[in-house]
Formats: sequence, structure tokens, C-alpha cells
Amino acid sequence: ARRGALLDGAADLSQVQLTFSDLKINSAGFGILDVGFKSPTEVYAIGGAGLLLGSEDAGKTWTRDVEADNIPSNFYKVKFFKDKGFILGSQGVLLRYTGTGAGGK
Repeated sequence: ARRGALLDGAADLSQVQLTFSDLKINSAGFGILDVGFKSPTEVYAIGGAGLLLGSEDAGKTWTRDVEADNIPSNFYKVKFFKDKGFILGSQGVLLRYTGTGAGGK
């Protein structure tokens, strides 16, 4: 795909049909700032005050990583490169994905 082009070949967003459904996520009041997919089913959401949520069912259910609550940082960006993943946070925080899975397995 060309840079800036949609992967399905649509010329503009008016040709793309997306279906969304409501999902309640307990983020403890902290905003979700980024979402990253490690695979089609394993997904991570990050946000303020060390918020780190993981899902192993493409976002149908979420598990909060409470150990991340102890990191004094806001998380801004999550990115995966095949089996390697990184979370960038404030104050120079950089977390590396260790392959334990969204549910801590």
C-alpha cells in the first residue's frame, strides 16, 4: 500500500464501513492513550498513571496489569515489531515486552 493509503485500497474514509460496539473498560478514570496489537487477538491498551491493560480475545475482555501501577509514569505509545514490544512513557520510561502474554501467562 502507498504511504497514507488505506490497506483495503479505498481512496477515502467515506468508502470504509466500520462497525463499533460499546465496551465498558475499568480504567480507574485514567484515559487510554494508545492501543497496540501484538497479534490479531493479543492487544494492549495504555494510558495515564501507569495504566496497562491486556486482552487475549481481540478486546472482548481486558485484564489490568497491576504491577504497572507502581511505575511512576504516564504511558504514551505502545508498539510491536513481530515478537518484540515496547511502551514509551514519561520521564524516560521504556518498557520491553517479555512474551508473558496479556493475561500474565
